Amino acid sequence: MRLQVLTLDYNKLEEFPDCICRLVSLKFLNVSCNNIVRLPPELGYLTLLETFWCNNTGLRELPLEIRNCERLETLGVRGNPLKSLPESMGALSSLRWFTAENCELEEMPLTFALLSSLVHLNLKGNRLRRLPKMLMAMQKLRFVFLNGNRIDELPTRTQLEELRALNMLNLSQNPISHHSDLQLMALRQNNLYVDPPNPEDIACDCLSSRASLNTQEQQEAQARGAGDDSSDWENSVRTSELDSTDESGLEATIEDLSVMLPEISRFITTS
Repeated sequence: MRLQVLTLDYNKLEEFPDCICRLVSLKFLNVSCNNIVRLPPELGYLTLLETFWCNNTGLRELPLEIRNCERLETLGVRGNPLKSLPESMGALSSLRWFTAENCELEEMPLTFALLSSLVHLNLKGNRLRRLPKMLMAMQKLRFVFLNGNRIDELPTRTQLEELRALNMLNLSQNPISHHSDLQLMALRQNNLYVDPPNPEDIACDCLSSRASLNTQEQQEAQARGAGDDSSDWENSVRTSELDSTDESGLEATIEDLSVMLPEISRFITTS
């Protein structure tokens, strides 16, 4: 009952073990890379949970009761056939880091605007068609990855102006990413990442050379220059690692992740 750290990734679980929901002292849970298509509503009993990884399990939905995990700071559900997220996630007021990369999301809940602590949002490789409106209301948000979606609705200049506080807004590999208007916006907003412009579509050579600065290639170069390996959780399993190609500069912004490392080490050495 006092267990606080549990990693079960890369096993052959065919379902989420219900007994885990009785481990009410858990703070760190990893069940990634199993065959877990659903999570029980009793997951909400884990009210002390701070980190939960459920990547690449075949998960089809998150339970509404996840709202009860009010201390959750880090949540990863990447690589699952999730088509939607529950509105109840808006109650996760402590959530700072969320990734649903390579899922099947077409819309984002408006209640995400209530995630007042969220700093990092990775929605790369989904099926979004427009810039999520709730982004403009998230005051602490600094990193947003929307690359590799299906966004074909050009955001307005006003919307992008409201997102100037972001360190990074990645819109590359979307239908709009080669749009000349968006390329012009990338000139004025250094936090906006788009695809390299097609020279034949741009009349001004200076625009081509300047707009190409905010590209995926530059982002990856920044990650290498920042020493991206240092952003990994040194004592975590593979599926708990931060994606170094996506989270460049993240270690300086969500320092609470690194603060957890000595805590986890203490739990392990004293158990």
